[in-house]
Amino acid sequence: MHALITELHQDHVNLGRLLRLLERELERLRSGESPDYFLLIDIIDYIESYPDQIHHPREDVMFRVYLASHQDRADVIQRLMSEHKDLVEQSHRVRQMLEQVTHSGVYTRGYLLSQLEDFTARQWEHLNLEDGMAFDLLSDTLRSDDWSLIEERLPTAVDPIFGGAVQQRYQAIYDQIMLGS
Repeated sequence: MHALITELHQDHVNLGRLLRLLERELERLRSGESPDYFLLIDIIDYIESYPDQIHHPREDVMFRVYLASHQDRADVIQRLMSEHKDLVEQSHRVRQMLEQVTHSGVYTRGYLLSQLEDFTARQWEHLNLEDGMAFDLLSDTLRSDDWSLIEERLPTAVDPIFGGAVQQRYQAIYDQIMLGS
């Protein structure tokens, strides 16, 4: 497997850790407790900052190179690229909703639950499709010259939580992940 696929898969593992943390807060909401809205905002902020702005564009570079010369499962690859745009928009809407809650915005518990559950489910579904099908397809199909072209075009950035040094902005998330480990 190419090193980039390994990196992107690790990003998925890391995002999964955050989604489980989000799901833990959802359980609190379901049971009538108040979730840690600031933690939820930080999780969504991270998703907007790294997966939406760096991780997905890196995948899109791979997907575009693949589609330029291969059509097997093109429908799935195009779907994943479209989902990247949709997930960005959904992340933004969810963060705005959570920020409004912390500023006395009023939403029913049911509405909050449905929005957060849909967000989490869509994230998991997307990750699973990439890990379960797309990454294997790309690994089996792309050649060394394809990978060279991809590497030339990749956006780069250090993951602000899992990239070696935790950015202060995300310390609370990191602390919660370590408590759950």
